[in-house]
Amino acid sequence: MSFVESLEYLAEKTGVKLERRAVDRHTADTDKKILEVNHLAAEYFHYLLTKHKVGERGREYLKSRAVTPAAIDNFFLGYAPDRWDSLFKFLSKKGYSVEIIEQSGLIVAASTHQHINSSTHLYDRFRGRVIFPLRDPRGQTVGFAGRLLDPEIKEAKYINSPETSVYHKGRHLYGIFENRDAIRRADRAVLVEGELDAISSWQAGVKNILAVKGTALTSDQVRLVRRYTRNVSLALDADSAGWEALERSLPILEDHQLNLRVITFPPGAKDPDDIARSDPKNWRRLVDKAVGVYEAIVEQTLTRVGFQTGEQKKTVSERLAPVIARIKNPVEQEHWINTLARRLEVSPQSVKRQITVWKSGIPSSPPAAEIAAKPGRQETLSKYLLSLILQSSHPKPSNMDLQWLDPVGIRHILEILTPQLSLADFRAVLPPELHQLFDESALRQLGPGPDAVSDRTWVETEIIDTLRDLERLWIKQEIRDQKANPDLLSTLLNRLNQLEEVGS
Repeated sequence: MSFVESLEYLAEKTGVKLERRAVDRHTADTDKKILEVNHLAAEYFHYLLTKHKVGERGREYLKSRAVTPAAIDNFFLGYAPDRWDSLFKFLSKKGYSVEIIEQSGLIVAASTHQHINSSTHLYDRFRGRVIFPLRDPRGQTVGFAGRLLDPEIKEAKYINSPETSVYHKGRHLYGIFENRDAIRRADRAVLVEGELDAISSWQAGVKNILAVKGTALTSDQVRLVRRYTRNVSLALDADSAGWEALERSLPILEDHQLNLRVITFPPGAKDPDDIARSDPKNWRRLVDKAVGVYEAIVEQTLTRVGFQTGEQKKTVSERLAPVIARIKNPVEQEHWINTLARRLEVSPQSVKRQITVWKSGIPSSPPAAEIAAKPGRQETLSKYLLSLILQSSHPKPSNMDLQWLDPVGIRHILEILTPQLSLADFRAVLPPELHQLFDESALRQLGPGPDAVSDRTWVETEIIDTLRDLERLWIKQEIRDQKANPDLLSTLLNRLNQLEEVGS
């Protein structure tokens, strides 16, 4: 529990009344009502799944996924009927206002819709889905996830509650309430990606299981795990996105000093749900045989890229240099430098030089097969500028023209950047397709040392120089595109001369 949660828990046990300041009372009352609404909704969904004939479709689906009645009860699974306003009517009859139900994220407001009561323009968010209640460590239902049953419907397979005052995706781990005692007993948490991964693992006997509900771990999720254990085994789907997410999470895991191991899958296995359902004994064995995170990343990279030719060895060293460079313990870092050198049949000094090249930010030339995909100078500078602004919390420069930047995603992030929000909260409002670009920019190592971004003078100088280079590149491109316009050409050339003089 957090400090505040501990106070509230003990006050309730001992009969002590906690007084909140008036400024907080309204928010606290609203949160309490949202939690009440979520609790009633979870009971409603669970009743329909387990007791009512309308839940037959949900029961058949879970049966097809080999989900047992014990798991349904443990995770309090439910079913949302394929109707527009059944939950809304149920909660309204219980006396809750439209405002509170809407703030809970359980209903959606619409300006017009032919299927909705025209007087309300509101409809249930979850319809025709199996429901997974999301409960915090105290057992309070803070949100929901819903899995679509009909593959013909053109909607997202999974939807989640939106961010609310009581639910923040980046702070939540599915199963934390249900399995926290098992995590304490095992002194280890096993992390998977989705709800069904966690449920199938629980049924297979690995009960110290949590689902990340995403790919890259956040600092808040790591802190939540640390309440129960410092030992974590991570099982990611066997695709490149899962491994990239793991590498993005490494700095956070290093900062919080977690002992991380990785569960590797046999060939042909797609995810933990697949393995745990088809061969529970094998899943337990794989969990027990989890290997150290750096061993897993090194072996996975060597296997995928190969290391027979000089070009392959070059690619492997470029991909692993950032990973090894972030290892904080010098003894452990030296071990992996020597290990990689031995596997590639090169000297440790060669690996160290590659790490130095990566730290300096100077890109080495790519393999011939990757030359076509090499980012241009404009893209490289744009990403560097975004990293500088995000990591230093520097305000957006007033003289920055977004058209200088490439790709469009960087322009969009800087366009809506809100200095008042933390990085985690700002990331939550970004479209999902921009998350990887944001993560890379927020985690990229900058400057000559780890504390470079705290040096305001250095940051401001870097931003000014980068903006000048971006404008210079943009003008040169405009000059190439505007050869038939003498007046504009003259203006562009004059501005380019000014920039060249300042730059020299």
